[in-house]
Amino acid sequence: MSHAIDKSEAALQQAYHELETRLKDLTHELQSANQTLQNEIGRRQRVQEALENTQQRQLQMKDDFLSHVSHELRTPLSVMHQFLTIVLDDLAGELNNKQRHYLEIVLRNVHQLRAMINDLIDATRSDTGKLRIQPECCFAKEIVAQAAVETRQKAASENITVKSKVSAKLPPIYADSVRFRQVLANLLDNAVKFTPEGGTITIEAKVHKEDNHFVCFSVKDTGAGIDSKVLPRLFQRLYQKETMRAATRKGLGLGLFICKTLVERHKGRIWAESKPGKGSAFHFTMPVFSLNNLLVPILTKKKKLPEAVALMDVTVSLQNRSLSPEKVEDRLREGRDLLMNCIQPSQDFLLPRIARTKNGETFFLVVAADPQGVQIISRRINEEWDLRGSFQSLDSSIDISSTSIDLPSINGGGQKALEKHAEKIVANIEQLVREKADKVGGLYGVQ
Repeated sequence: MSHAIDKSEAALQQAYHELETRLKDLTHELQSANQTLQNEIGRRQRVQEALENTQQRQLQMKDDFLSHVSHELRTPLSVMHQFLTIVLDDLAGELNNKQRHYLEIVLRNVHQLRAMINDLIDATRSDTGKLRIQPECCFAKEIVAQAAVETRQKAASENITVKSKVSAKLPPIYADSVRFRQVLANLLDNAVKFTPEGGTITIEAKVHKEDNHFVCFSVKDTGAGIDSKVLPRLFQRLYQKETMRAATRKGLGLGLFICKTLVERHKGRIWAESKPGKGSAFHFTMPVFSLNNLLVPILTKKKKLPEAVALMDVTVSLQNRSLSPEKVEDRLREGRDLLMNCIQPSQDFLLPRIARTKNGETFFLVVAADPQGVQIISRRINEEWDLRGSFQSLDSSIDISSTSIDLPSINGGGQKALEKHAEKIVANIEQLVREKADKVGGLYGVQ
C-alpha cells in the first residue's frame, strides 16, 4: 500500500514537473510571438507614418505647384482678355461678322480658363486654411435678382426659362458678398449646363423654416436628375458625374467642393436633393445678419452691462481716383486691420461692413468707453494712421466721430433681464448706424 502511494506521488511530481516545463516553454513561445508581433506593429506604424509623410509632402508640392502655376497664368490671361475686349469693342478697327464670331469664341474660352484658375487657387487656399471670407451686412434680394438676370442671358440660347421666387420680407444676411455671389453663380452655371432645351431653372430665397436664424437659398432645375447613390459624392473634390459627356466637361470638378467650403466658412450648410428624371435642387443656408447676435454676448460677457458704451464711426476717404478697385479694397482692408489694433477685442467690437461712401468706407466701432475713453481710442487711431505711409501716399483722409449710448437702469432680474437690457442698447445702436449710413452713402448690398 505504502509502495503504491509513493509510486503515485512520484508519478504526480513527474507530471507536475513536465507540466511546469511545458508551461515555461509555452510562456517563452508566447513572449517571443508577442515580441515579434510588437516589432511587426512598430514596423508597420513606421511604414504608415513614412507613407503619410510622403503623401503630405507630395500634396504640399502639388498645391505649391498648382498655386504657383495658377498665379503665373493669371497675368498673361488678363492681357489676353484685355486685348480681346479692345478688339471686340472695335477700338483697333471694325470687325466683320465672322471675325467677331471667332473672337467671341476665344473670349468665352478665356473666361472658362480664368474660372478654372480661380477654382484651383481657391481649392489650394482651402487646403492651407487661407481661404478668407469677410462677412458684411449683405442684402441678398438684390444679388439674387442680378444673378437671375445674368443667368437668363446665358440660358437664352437654350430656350431655358429662369424664374426667381424671393420672399418679400427677406432679411439681410451676414455673408461675404463676393463669396455669396460665387456660390450662387456656380450653382446656376451647373443648372444651365444640365437643364435641357426648353427646361426651367428656379431660384428661391426664404427664411429657413427649421431655423429662422438662417436664410435658405435654392437653385432648382428640370434636368435629368441625379441618382441617390451619387448625391453624397457631389461635393467631393474633383468629382464629376461619370455620365457627363466629354464635350460638357468645362471645369475641373472643384466648383461644388469650393461651394461647400465657402458655405461652411459662413457656418451654413449645403446639400442636394434629386431623383432621376425629375430634376435637381441644390440648397444652401447663410446666417441672418443680426446686431443682437453679434453684440449681446459681448455686452453681457461679464454678467453685467458696461458702465459706458459709445458708437464710433470712422470714415476713410481715398481721394486718389487712379486706384484700381483691387487697390481700393486692399487699402480699406488695411484700414480695418488698423482699427482692430486700436481696440480691446475683449470688450470692444468692430462691426462688419455696413456703410459705403463714394470714395471709401465708414467703419463702426462699439466701444465700452466713456467720453474720455473715446478720446483715447480716437488719439490712438490717428497716431496709427499717421504711421501708415501707405495711406499718406494715396491722398487719403480719416474722420472720427462718436455718440454716447444711453444705458438703461437695472434692478436685478438675472441673466434674461440683463440680455433684454442689452437688446435695448443694441436697438439704439442699430438705429444710429442706419442714420449714419444713410448720410454717408447707404448700406452695403443695396444697389
